[in-house]
Amino acid sequence: MHHRRIFPAWFLLLMTACIPAPTDEQAIEESMEATRDAQGRWPANAATTEGIRGMQALVSGYPDNGLTGELLKDSLEERMGTIFVRCTMEGEAHEDLHDYLLPLMGMYRELPADPDSAQLAAIRLHLAAYDERFH
Repeated sequence: MHHRRIFPAWFLLLMTACIPAPTDEQAIEESMEATRDAQGRWPANAATTEGIRGMQALVSGYPDNGLTGELLKDSLEERMGTIFVRCTMEGEAHEDLHDYLLPLMGMYRELPADPDSAQLAAIRLHLAAYDERFH
C-alpha cells in the first residue's frame, strides 16, 4: 500500500524535474506583451527573424549557391519548420505571423525542379515584406 502512494508523487516529481528551465532570452520573449511599434510592426522572436533571414539568403543566392530547385525547396521547408518549432509569439502578433507565413509556404512548395525567375521574384518580394510587418 505504501508503494502505491509514493509512486504518483515520485512520478510527478520526475516529470516536473525533467522540464528544462527557460533561458533568460526565452523568458523575456515569452513574457513580452506584443504591441506594434510606431511603424505598425509586431515584435518577432529571434528564431523567427533568423529563419526568415536564412530563407532570404537561400532565395537571393539561388542558383549561384549551388542548390537545385528541389534542394532550395527542401531548405526553405527546413527553415520554416524551425520557425514553427521555435516560435514563442502569442496573440495577435502570432496570428499575423501565420497570415504572413502560410502564403509563403504555398509559394515555395509549388516550386518546380527548375523554378523560373517570376516564381523566385514572388518569394523574394514576400520575404522582403517581413520587415514591413515585424521587427
